[in-house]
Amino acid sequence: MGWSALGSVLVGLGLLAEVLAYREKGKSSVGAANIIPYAAALLCAPDWRIIASVAGGQIVVQVWHRRSTVKAIFNVAQLSLAMSGGLLAQRALTDSSFSLKGSSFVDAIRSLILPASGSVLTQTLINTVCMAVVISVVSGAEFKHMVRQSLRRAGLSIALQVVFVTYLAWLSVNLGWAGALGMALPILALRQLTKTTIDLTNVTEELLDLMVAAIEARDPYTSGHSKRVAETSTTIARAMGLK
Repeated sequence: MGWSALGSVLVGLGLLAEVLAYREKGKSSVGAANIIPYAAALLCAPDWRIIASVAGGQIVVQVWHRRSTVKAIFNVAQLSLAMSGGLLAQRALTDSSFSLKGSSFVDAIRSLILPASGSVLTQTLINTVCMAVVISVVSGAEFKHMVRQSLRRAGLSIALQVVFVTYLAWLSVNLGWAGALGMALPILALRQLTKTTIDLTNVTEELLDLMVAAIEARDPYTSGHSKRVAETSTTIARAMGLK
């Protein structure tokens, strides 16, 4: 299977993940597993046409989610920049003599751990910096603090993504489109599990808010006291550098 067919399948998986993306309550960001199939597509076919096809598909995704023109342009440009950086990092770290075709997964991990890590890390860093710049400009939040927090939280996630990216690339090259599509169910299952966890957390927080409101409604003098204490405590904790 050539780059066009296999790359298209993997890019399609990434676009599907973005179409099914979910928004966390109270946050401007959305959750999606798109970086795994996109990075795998670059491993299978390190070609600029992969990035061009992702950028084209992104336009459809932005229309699907009914994003504003400014936000849609930013999202397409951000992803294109991140994937371009990832491709450059991957090429700089790739052993040109290694072939995924016919290799074992152990050999694939051993040979692709550096290029896959470089690609995922670079894409994550570019995405984080771009989002931090926008949020810091809009909300006035400290840029360095946001980048540092985001990268700290993404540590384990990046390591898992590198393994999944390598596995998906290896599976796709050796089994063709069937191997690539075989990862659609695990990706969708992971997305649904994460979304369900977030939804349960949101419901729990809403129930706690209702309980606090019901208790404080009995005494107008202390109404809102618990929320004000919580907000003040959070502000003090952040100023002290606590989680």
